[in-house]
Amino acid sequence: MAKKFGLFLILLFLIALGTSAQSKLTAPPKGGLRDGNENPGEMPLPEPDSAKVKIKHPPYYFKINPDNLDTFHVAIDTSLHGTHIYSPMYKRSISNNTLGNLGSPYISNIYFDRPQSDFLFSDVYDVYYKNYNTIPYINTQTPFTILSYNTGGPKRYAEDNISVLFSQNINKDMNVGGYYDLVYGRGRYDSQSTRHKNYGGFYSYNSNKYNAYFNIGSNVMENFENGGFGTPTAWDDSYITDPTDGVAERPQNYDVRIDEATSRLKTNFITLSQNYNLGVTHEVEKNDTTIEENFVSVLNLVHKFKYEVNTKKYKDDDAVTTFYDTTYINRDESRDEARRRRVSNSLGVYLDEGINKYGKFGIGAYIQMDNDYITNRAWETIQDTSWQKDYSEMMKDDTSNYVITSDRWDYCKNYSGYKYTNTTFGGSLFKREGTHFFYDASGKICLSGYNLGDWQLKGVAREVFPKWGKMEISGRAEFSRKTPDYFLNHYHANNFWWDNDFNAEFSQKLGGTISIPSYNFRISLDIDNMQNKVYFNQEALPDQSSDNIAVMAVRLEKDFEIGKHLVWENDLIYQETSNENVLPLPKFSGYTNLYLRGVYAKVLHFEIGADCRYHSSYYAPGYMPATGRFYNQRDVKVGDYPVMNVYADFFLKRMRFFVMYQHVNQGWPNKEYFSAPHYAYNPRMFKYGLQWTFYD
Repeated sequence: MAKKFGLFLILLFLIALGTSAQSKLTAPPKGGLRDGNENPGEMPLPEPDSAKVKIKHPPYYFKINPDNLDTFHVAIDTSLHGTHIYSPMYKRSISNNTLGNLGSPYISNIYFDRPQSDFLFSDVYDVYYKNYNTIPYINTQTPFTILSYNTGGPKRYAEDNISVLFSQNINKDMNVGGYYDLVYGRGRYDSQSTRHKNYGGFYSYNSNKYNAYFNIGSNVMENFENGGFGTPTAWDDSYITDPTDGVAERPQNYDVRIDEATSRLKTNFITLSQNYNLGVTHEVEKNDTTIEENFVSVLNLVHKFKYEVNTKKYKDDDAVTTFYDTTYINRDESRDEARRRRVSNSLGVYLDEGINKYGKFGIGAYIQMDNDYITNRAWETIQDTSWQKDYSEMMKDDTSNYVITSDRWDYCKNYSGYKYTNTTFGGSLFKREGTHFFYDASGKICLSGYNLGDWQLKGVAREVFPKWGKMEISGRAEFSRKTPDYFLNHYHANNFWWDNDFNAEFSQKLGGTISIPSYNFRISLDIDNMQNKVYFNQEALPDQSSDNIAVMAVRLEKDFEIGKHLVWENDLIYQETSNENVLPLPKFSGYTNLYLRGVYAKVLHFEIGADCRYHSSYYAPGYMPATGRFYNQRDVKVGDYPVMNVYADFFLKRMRFFVMYQHVNQGWPNKEYFSAPHYAYNPRMFKYGLQWTFYD
């Protein structure tokens, strides 16, 4: 840690050394049009809540566009509404297939809410990650701190979430900050505990001609694996569905299929993005003196650097053959590891939009090189001294535990990892300034490496009609060819061992949205047409479909304001899939929230209400602990059960807090409250939390 901190200080010094030019405090960046990823455009941002408490110079968040490093404003999360929705998973998606505990692996039930990370094993923890794409930068004239704490449940089995963020401007142009997050879900059921830690620092420098953004951080995701309810050889859901024999038993005493297994996912990263702006400075004469007007950028030279290491480990200390169908190395324990190290550099040139009457759009191009080194070890349980022997001698010494074959022995002994370099060329065309029409289009193609021949074309456009209730109409499209992830083709572990040669996947996505903010109304339609879809089959192994698969989703969001104080909020999603065996989805998912809002004594804002999440019954994906992946199953259906909460959210000056009775309807209207096949939602529990913001 000391080395990382020293490197952080050295980089800050080098960047500051080259950025000594002074300028006025950067004005708040303009808003951004986003297609759900990172395609910013131009739109006004609502006044931050900090302004309500009369902060003279309120801080503001901003993010950077991934191509030319344009900045766009993002809201500081200090609003009253939704304070009780503490789980990052439910902030991302209204319906999820999850192991039940806070911090546990999950997959969204909404197809278009599912992430696609660069590291295969990261998807199930995506919402708990902090990285260079999700961490906003801050500009503040006073020290700025946000402290958050959420907790609930019996003390011994409580779920805790602690978060600290601090930021301070060194001068008008330079800002530094740091953060620390801890998610600790002890679990109401046996061997279910989770512990996630995110920590890091960030730096930004903004001036007329030079901008730099630096991040260093680490994510550590740890959780026990229990395999679901039952014995090592059989499922047993009767604890939930028919608790007659176990009414007096506590949830933590229910039998689970594994009790000595853990998963650990770790990511370390360092990123530096910088651009130098070439342009002109307008000058005018006034009172026989010359004064400078604003600097006008014309051309941006962009450099981006990223160093990232991802490691996935799985450990099982207890008779793994009683739970898993196959064992390839050791009968008594597993020590699996998959690792990827990536060093990435990108150089780009971008012409700014609006530089003359003919250049109403921006345009740019870049070239990027990703150097990857991948290792996949499943043989840590073989003693180092065994490698000095040949296969027959090793097996002669100890045949009681090892089941490794001679071919796999030679493979493990001579394994050296896999290296490749992807070279990608890309470009973008965009219009992010103006009052009513914006667009952002980009394309890229891989010219060498493991992903040779992969390409992507994507775009988003939006039209605003201020006179029609501030109506907005947007469209999006994405067409791509993608080589399946390396670990889908090659993976070697104690209980899973595969080598595939899958064909490239193709995808054609189209979507559109109509939004009328003044009527609290939004409707969207998304379609994805796929060929050569890779998925995990009923044996929890990767497989490839030869069928053409299509997914359609219609989403309707509508809020009803009944008088001044009563609000009914609704978010409804209907989905269709052409092949449920390959890509199962619930047809209907919904979230509804009815609450009473008001102000007490002119200072205490409150929302008191009840909300409910629901999805229809379907063959939800099962979860495989050894790989940390969800897979298709056709044994049991999950769903057709509402999860209800009653809550009260409060906002007082710089502090917001909530109290909530979670899963208040436990066992009603039926007892099948499963969050995933053979995994249950937490029993009802009381939760509370607060967030305090400091501006000095």
